[in-house]
Amino acid sequence: MAPTLRNASQVMSTTPNVAWSLKELRAGNVRHLCGQARYSTAPPLGHNDTSDPLALVFACSDLRFAPELLFDANLLVLQNARLTLDDAVVGSIAIALSRYRMGLVVILDHRPCKVFDAGWNHGATRSSQLVPQAHAVHVAMKLRTHFAYTPNLHVAPATVDEASQRVEFL
Repeated sequence: MAPTLRNASQVMSTTPNVAWSLKELRAGNVRHLCGQARYSTAPPLGHNDTSDPLALVFACSDLRFAPELLFDANLLVLQNARLTLDDAVVGSIAIALSRYRMGLVVILDHRPCKVFDAGWNHGATRSSQLVPQAHAVHVAMKLRTHFAYTPNLHVAPATVDEASQRVEFL
């Protein structure tokens, strides 16, 4: 039997507080930067049977670090080239939101990005030519339109500098 999506109100009525989730992600990045991370490898999804992922992170496939390590957290991660938001990605996010209690989707862009730079040099579409901060915000805005019916969902654009591994929420 194929899985079915629960309606958005059922999903979002049981999600953790988004402000708390963002605070945990920021604190996890600080732990990672200070060498005090709880995880030395990415925790397997569902490593704690009572714990849903803290957030869904949509990241570029060229990112050189596991988002679970950057945020020192149990996350659900979806990656593709240049944060391309298509029907498959939107559908994957919808399924994840129906399966796990999450109220937060983080759009994580990074620099330097070889995929981004290759697109810039080869006539990529205008939205993908933006600097990472603007590109992350652009993708977040597009994603919000797909989930306009889900009022408690927060989409947070962020960037990570690969040299320092510091994450900045925009």
